[in-house]
Amino acid sequence: METFLIYSVKTMFVQLLFLLLYEVFFKNEPYFRTNRLFLLSGIVFSLVLPFFPIALATDNFTAVIRLEEFIAYADASSGNITKTSKTNVINWYELVYGIGALCFGLLFIIKIIRLNRLLNRSQQVVLNGTRIFLLEDLTQAFTFMNNIYVSKEQAEESCVIEHEKVHQKQWHSLDLLFLELMKIVFWFNPLLYFYQKRLVEAHEFEADRQTFPKFQNYYYQTLINQALGTKADLPANYWFAPKLIKRRLSMLQQKEKSTKGMSKYLLAIPALAVSVLMLSAGNAPQNTLSETFPKISVSKTNNTSQNALPEVLSKTSV
Repeated sequence: METFLIYSVKTMFVQLLFLLLYEVFFKNEPYFRTNRLFLLSGIVFSLVLPFFPIALATDNFTAVIRLEEFIAYADASSGNITKTSKTNVINWYELVYGIGALCFGLLFIIKIIRLNRLLNRSQQVVLNGTRIFLLEDLTQAFTFMNNIYVSKEQAEESCVIEHEKVHQKQWHSLDLLFLELMKIVFWFNPLLYFYQKRLVEAHEFEADRQTFPKFQNYYYQTLINQALGTKADLPANYWFAPKLIKRRLSMLQQKEKSTKGMSKYLLAIPALAVSVLMLSAGNAPQNTLSETFPKISVSKTNNTSQNALPEVLSKTSV
């Protein structure tokens, strides 16, 4: 469990570094697909980099004498070895982690079951070559994998269908599914929720960018009506999430810049370098007495050999 906790801290470090770069430099850039790839890369690299530490070369040798190793060797010299049982504190960590992972795993299963129920009671139709699943009481149009779910009223609005088709073609739901699985394993990591929020934004911006040219003013008007809270031509749903509307309107007005704007993404290279160096520093090998003496778990005794100290120091001198 200790190894997993250390690994988790390392993944969070890499994720935080990429997320900070995104918030400072890329969040308002109109390269939505690149933003999506950058966010996903941050998560993937955070999972992979801790497995490939690079040992930093050093010319200095430092003998580190751990107190417990010294006592163990001293007691071994005098023949007074008392074994002690391992502490069970780490078992509580495992228990808490297991309960958390179980809860988030159950929540994920519940979501899949609900989605399957929606699929079973939906009416499947084909509109302009696109498979649509109609639901009478659905208030939020959404796409999962290759299926588009809308209400019957929304199915009559072509801009809703076109918007969801972008999500379908770009497989945006795979990103969110990946994050849901990540949240089961790393349920204690708050950074994953920020990544999910930014990915949803990137998905919506990309879908807006590809849908807008086909509808122009109608698309603008619909978003503005939702932002002002006035009656819109389309029903309110997640596709028109109020918190995203202003940013979506703003991002629609931005155009992709020259290659100079794309050069910002080269900042990912030093970010990777910093991650590797920091993780390598944390994995640098140390020369300790464990290479010379076996680790012996002992309890504190009163008859520790007083003559062991000179012998230990003589064996560890350089």
